[in-house]
Amino acid sequence: MLLKIYRVAKNIYHEISGVWLHKYKVDLGIHDKWSLFKKLKYNRLGFTNEDYHNFDLKHNDYHDYISFRERWRLENINGRFAYILGEKLMFERIFGKFINVPHINFWVKNGKFIDMDAGETTDVLSVLKTKGELIAKPTRSVGGGTGIHKIAFNGQNYSIDGKDCSEDELVKAVSSWEEYIVVDYIKQAEYSSKIYPETTNSIRIVTARRKSGDYELLLAFHRFGSDLSRPVDNISSGGLGAFVDIDSGCLEKAKRKTDPKIMHSVHPDSHGQIEGVAIPNWADIKEKLLHVHRCFPFYVFLAWDVVVGENGEPYILEINRGCDLGVQRAKPLRHEKLGEFMREYGLLDNR
Repeated sequence: MLLKIYRVAKNIYHEISGVWLHKYKVDLGIHDKWSLFKKLKYNRLGFTNEDYHNFDLKHNDYHDYISFRERWRLENINGRFAYILGEKLMFERIFGKFINVPHINFWVKNGKFIDMDAGETTDVLSVLKTKGELIAKPTRSVGGGTGIHKIAFNGQNYSIDGKDCSEDELVKAVSSWEEYIVVDYIKQAEYSSKIYPETTNSIRIVTARRKSGDYELLLAFHRFGSDLSRPVDNISSGGLGAFVDIDSGCLEKAKRKTDPKIMHSVHPDSHGQIEGVAIPNWADIKEKLLHVHRCFPFYVFLAWDVVVGENGEPYILEINRGCDLGVQRAKPLRHEKLGEFMREYGLLDNR
């Protein structure tokens, strides 16, 4: 009885905080204001203020889009195993046995650099001199690429996010990053660098176990950094996103949050071609992800963040419990494969 009351209360909390009060700044002038009538209508349907503007529901039919409320249900589909996906310290140890995962060089905790392979402290400068480039990120993601840093040593100078610094400044900065992991920097494939070379550009690939027991790739969406977003490729920070044709691995036109009415065939900053570019070894990448998913049959849904390395192999940056469906600003997904899967598991409202 108490458990049932807890679940009901939790759902009410998420409905109020997630849907009705989600990013209330949208109402305060970040986007055009919307009427109280529209707010009540679309919030009741599960769409947030941000959804309304991102998906241009003033002109588009809401029946074609997956709402925030439905996306929240999706995040809970993996049950008690979902928490493992958010534990970056454990992620490499678990999934690294099955597929390429950036190696954790050390864990930053209380100003110390702990080599988890050796079980002892290490020195950030010696590691950096050996590796040349490293990526530091929080052990608990806060979204939007927030808190991710690139540290580097080119043989003469140290830098953080492209800005030169002294040895002492680098050590002091890294020491101050509480609860971080510092991992290998993955050099991306040539196709990705040609589109935008200043960031590591990742692909969100969604795999799922259907009710039939078959494993299927539902969605692929390529992110590219920009002069607004660097050093990360995150769309919320100003990056671009392009759907990938899941059969051929070819990129479609890209879109970004800052200019949502424009579709980009070429990158607006680098002028690199986007539309029609094929991701190398796409068939092998798909099969590897599906194979690893089959090795974890207790997961129904996995949203992979993948970088294609310069050797053509996929490297898994992380696996997410849910999928940022803000990508629907480029194409609605309710009647696509993802929507079919969610309907099959009872995650979509009856509308």
